[in-house]
Amino acid sequence: MVANLRTDDVWAVPQRWQGNMVSQLLVPAGSLSLGEESESRVVHNAFGRWPTAAGQADNLTAHLPDSLNGEAQWVGPQKASAPQEVLDSYAEVMQLHDLAREGGLRPPQVGAIHSVLGYWYSQLPEPGLIVMPTGTGKTETMLTLLVACRPPRLLVLVPSIALRDQIADKFESLGILQRQGIVAAAALRPCVGRVTRRFTDASEARAFASACNVVVATPSVLNYCAPEAREALLCEFSHLIVDEAHHASASTWTSVIRRFEDRRVLLFTATPSREDGQEIPGRTIFRYPLRRAQAENYFTRIDYQAVLSLEGNDRKIAELAVRRLRTDLKAGYDHLLMGAREHRQPGSRDS
Repeated sequence: MVANLRTDDVWAVPQRWQGNMVSQLLVPAGSLSLGEESESRVVHNAFGRWPTAAGQADNLTAHLPDSLNGEAQWVGPQKASAPQEVLDSYAEVMQLHDLAREGGLRPPQVGAIHSVLGYWYSQLPEPGLIVMPTGTGKTETMLTLLVACRPPRLLVLVPSIALRDQIADKFESLGILQRQGIVAAAALRPCVGRVTRRFTDASEARAFASACNVVVATPSVLNYCAPEAREALLCEFSHLIVDEAHHASASTWTSVIRRFEDRRVLLFTATPSREDGQEIPGRTIFRYPLRRAQAENYFTRIDYQAVLSLEGNDRKIAELAVRRLRTDLKAGYDHLLMGAREHRQPGSRDS
């Protein structure tokens, strides 16, 4: 009988400290294959191998439907892995020399990864600046560095709530890395924390960080934490990655970045020049040419539309943007519309 098995996402029981959650994706949704291992059945796919059982189990185990056709049911404790267990699973799951193979990573991603590895071997103290045009795959580059370098604990700094959630989602699933065979199935998905509320207690902040491989946060919520809690939290990280690093000259950003002067810092940006003339801190260690990105069709020609209104410019822009989104969705494109406000007062609900 041919098995036609599927699974929904299986998550570890979430952990929370002062309203800030740590998540781990144990089994990503998708198809499962049935196999034999040590005289017992297992289910497997690009994301791992799991034993099967007819009843309850001591570990996460698949309970198969009688017909081997349908959804697998999962039994056993759904406990998050220890962060060190996740890092240990990254040993020998990726071949750095083979990243650019057919179906692998893009040339700008591979170039950035090897540039980072070389720069870190140099032991130079300045943050490393990586310039990658929009569409070339900054986030997957960050994910690959997590697996390749196994940082003890990584903080990712982003400018907005929308980007915080988008990048946290990518880290939770390892993006395309396992799905496309770039990273082997033995790799566990990381324990990912999102700072959505201010920390007021230093011990709670330390406990939160210690449960994570990766934490994603905005500068505003970090700076809104109580000073002792903020200091305790930032001391727990070994590495810092700053996304959209053209913001890095702002005071809310520099107050975080300066705390990492004795640790490894990477700054990612698509726009290394600021309109106000201020320089982005750090040493440029990799820059992928915009012209080359256009030639490789990583992004298409910009469809620019001017907006001229005597009053209510913001409303007019919003109306045109929503109209364009509806047109794209109707045409079958799986598009999202993102908007940002220039200033946001941090608050306790979600900064």
